[in-house]
Amino acid sequence: MSDPNSVGSFEPLKPSLEEDPFVQLERIFVYFLQGFFEQPEFEGTGMRWLPDEKTTEMIISSEKPRLEALQKTPHLTAIVGAASWAQLGLDQMQKTKMSTGERTHTDLIPLTVAYHCQTKEGTHARRIAWYASFGTNVLRRVIMRQGKLHQVAMNHTISGESDPTAYVGQLANEEMVSVVVTVPFFWQPQWVIRDPAPLLREIRAELSVRLAKVKPFTVRGRPAVTTPMDRPIQTVLASKKK
Repeated sequence: MSDPNSVGSFEPLKPSLEEDPFVQLERIFVYFLQGFFEQPEFEGTGMRWLPDEKTTEMIISSEKPRLEALQKTPHLTAIVGAASWAQLGLDQMQKTKMSTGERTHTDLIPLTVAYHCQTKEGTHARRIAWYASFGTNVLRRVIMRQGKLHQVAMNHTISGESDPTAYVGQLANEEMVSVVVTVPFFWQPQWVIRDPAPLLREIRAELSVRLAKVKPFTVRGRPAVTTPMDRPIQTVLASKKK
């Protein structure tokens, strides 16, 4: 984690599920798609991905594609959409250690990742979208295990052909075609609260000191003289002895 006490300095965040979960979630799907389309079976189909941009048949990334690059090479861009907290259980509580007061909380966040498949020809875009959808569906257990995600690609959808202007920018011409694969998934964050233990000890100590200094009960400023009452059974026995 970055040092929150550092002032006047900037340290670039390393993508992780702790520092920047959305960047990390996008990279999980980008790396999967790159590995999937890197297979030799895609050689010559116009869909094989290679690390070298000069020889690759398709560019796979999570960055907004440049128009001049999009007109030359097909693009598959993975973008993670909106998220919402599900508020699981009471106070998102998972477990508690009674001895220390340490609490573990968790929640389940539903998200979607969109595969924007963009080419000059609709048939080519649909073909890329189909293989990306098929590979995600067949190998979803690999994504869930390696990415620590849940319910990947359940009931995901493939759109029809559309104009990519809204995503690429106003300069996109009418020749470009986009087909979008929308893949839902769940991510489960978890956090631990360790501070309550010393806080609870301080509260108990403070209460003990205050209770020790409690003043006697008074009536109009004068200490009240009270006589303990006998229990009913003791009163009855005492009267019989007399």
